[in-house]
Amino acid sequence: MKGLRSWKYAAGLLLTVGMLFALPVQAAEETPGTETVTTPDPAVTTPAETPVLTPTPAPVKKHKTVYKGKNYSRVYDYDYYSTVTCPSLKGKSDLKVLAHFVKKGIPKGARGNKDFDVKSYYNQNPDLRWKYGRNWEKYYRYYQKKGYKDGPVAKCKKLQNPITWYKKNGKKISLKKIYDFEYFTKNNDEAYSFWKTHDDAGAVKYFVKTGMLHGMSGNETYDPLSAKYQRYVKKFHPDYKKAAFYYAQQYSGSNGWLIVINQAEHEVSVFNGSQNDWHLVRRFYCSIGKPSTPTVTGVFHTYEKGLYFVSDSSRCWYYTRFYFGYMLHSVLYWESSPDTLQDGTLKANISHGCVRLPRTEAKWLYDNVPLGATVVSYNRPF
Repeated sequence: MKGLRSWKYAAGLLLTVGMLFALPVQAAEETPGTETVTTPDPAVTTPAETPVLTPTPAPVKKHKTVYKGKNYSRVYDYDYYSTVTCPSLKGKSDLKVLAHFVKKGIPKGARGNKDFDVKSYYNQNPDLRWKYGRNWEKYYRYYQKKGYKDGPVAKCKKLQNPITWYKKNGKKISLKKIYDFEYFTKNNDEAYSFWKTHDDAGAVKYFVKTGMLHGMSGNETYDPLSAKYQRYVKKFHPDYKKAAFYYAQQYSGSNGWLIVINQAEHEVSVFNGSQNDWHLVRRFYCSIGKPSTPTVTGVFHTYEKGLYFVSDSSRCWYYTRFYFGYMLHSVLYWESSPDTLQDGTLKANISHGCVRLPRTEAKWLYDNVPLGATVVSYNRPF
């Protein structure tokens, strides 16, 4: 019996130990105030974080910049032109806005984008002014092809470096000694009008082609009869002495007035002064006699004036007679309606020998040049 009890005790002890090894390990009880570190089990899969989605921006609309085969991308921007330059076009179609820029904006020199201001570009580039004048489209095209390489156009409201040279056979000839842009345009009415309707390139071209031949003052020290001045004139006009101004210098005048009729140029020039010192006072276009009834040539003197005379159905205002039936008078008006123009043709050979003038010029001659003035009528070539 004693042996049996010993065996049961041993078997029970073994059973108790086995059960201890079979039980799962229990987590230790947390002690208040201590941090528990949990080591993740690599076998356990953690769900991935949900990515934050960034909205994709809407594609920027590309507006048309090509119109009838020509590209305007560097001088035109749809948004700028339709909101800043022409707000009335906002929201209109690509083609309509671009067509407006090409057909209406460019001829007026309107701004097509923030980088290119054609009038500032014009003010800063004398070489381009010489080539293009005020043909704005030429500047847009030049900038589109080449000028953009210099960057955006700086704002410039005032004309820079007024042209004081003339290009002949591709070479620049300086005129600084006899020409000043500001002086010339302010002291010659015709030059000022030409400058306003053209530009500084037009003004210097007018000086060379017309001003030089008529003794117009190019600067405040000018003397058109000086050797220095005439060297320049001869360079551009080898036969300048046949021009009215230089041709007139050889003649005297009994009362300080001289009227020169240049038939070849259809011009009448009026001078005040004396021989070798005649100064141009006024110049205007005329019409002269037709081939079958030519205007006389030679030296004469005025000796009669009248308010008007009548020939057939025509009235001729403000006549100044200088040789028998030859007169300076207005173009033709109707006798039945004296203020209605019948034939205002100028720069032509159409009269019976008289010299026809604009009515305003015929009146000026009638009012200002006294009788006895010398009249020189000549035709080129000699």
